[in-house]
Order: sequence, then C-alpha cells, then structure tokens
Amino acid sequence: EHISTYSLIIEKNTLLAIKKQKNIEEDLDEEMYQRICQRLQEKNYLHYEISNFSKEGYESHHNLTYWNNEPYYGFGLGASSYIDNKRIENTRSWNDYIKGKRIKTIEQVSLKDKIEYEILLNLRKKEGISLKSFQKKYHQELKELYSYEELLHQGLLVEKQEHLFIPENKWYISNEIIVRLLERQVYE
Repeated sequence: EHISTYSLIIEKNTLLAIKKQKNIEEDLDEEMYQRICQRLQEKNYLHYEISNFSKEGYESHHNLTYWNNEPYYGFGLGASSYIDNKRIENTRSWNDYIKGKRIKTIEQVSLKDKIEYEILLNLRKKEGISLKSFQKKYHQELKELYSYEELLHQGLLVEKQEHLFIPENKWYISNEIIVRLLERQVYE
C-alpha cells in the first residue's frame, strides 16, 4: 500500500565507501527517479511527497508529521524529536545511551528557523504550502517574507488554490528550488 524511495548516497565510513563504491552519476540517478515515478503512477500509486507513494488512503501519517513541520517524539539511538520549538538529537553511542546520556544535541528553533523548516518541509509535499495555514500559523503572508514571483514566472513554483508548490516535473531539483526561494528573504 505504501512505498518510500530514496536515492542511495554512499556515506563516509560505511562499508560501501570503504570498498570504494562510488555514488552513481546524477543524470542516471534522475533517470532512475523519473522511471520509478512513472512506473508507480502507472500502478495507481499516488505520488503525494517527493519520495513517497501510496495507494489512496494509505499516505503515511508518520512521514506527514515531518513534512507538515509538526511536533514529534523520537526514542532510541540516533532518534530525533521536535518538541516545544526544540530539535533534539539522541546519541548514537550505545554505551552513552544505557548510561542515561541520551541527548546529543538540543537546538532551540527560532521563529526564522521555524518558518524556513515550514517552507523546506512543506514544499516536499504534492500540495506544498497552504498559504492560508501559513498565514494563520505565523500571522504573516509568505509573500511578505519571501519574494518568489521570479520562481513562479520560471515555472519552478506554482501558486494555485491557496497553495504554493513545486510542480511534480521539477521535484528532482526541489532542493535547488527551495534554496533559491530561501535566498529571496525580504524581511529581517
């Protein structure tokens, strides 16, 4: 009912990196991503988030909590939490964890950070950012905070029915689009 698909990235100090395995070329990675998207949609999977597909009604509430920038608790080694405007990362050390030294870092999230997370995470979803919900949550309109007209003109963003979103055919380059949007901050 649900499929998540992510590109494999060879991380430093992993067995694949130690064995000198290289990441695939970006063009091949994009081709594979587009092929997966096409095949899953042909099988009637909804592509509701950049890396997530589901049959109707089976969208992951767990994952949507992250993409909606809502609070969550994480338990165990390396787990993350987002509670009371704090991002908390647990230790990855088993010895520290069983000794009760569970928390590795706590980041106090400022209003500016919270807004940036909202943009970054919401734009991963097919429907993107609800402009009405954003205004209600932050008491400002998104267009008062970021200038995105040029990105609309270039077809990198779409504004439709009170939502701002990245068109599906641009999802592969979503990180670049989000960075460009965040660089267009018009407030301090």
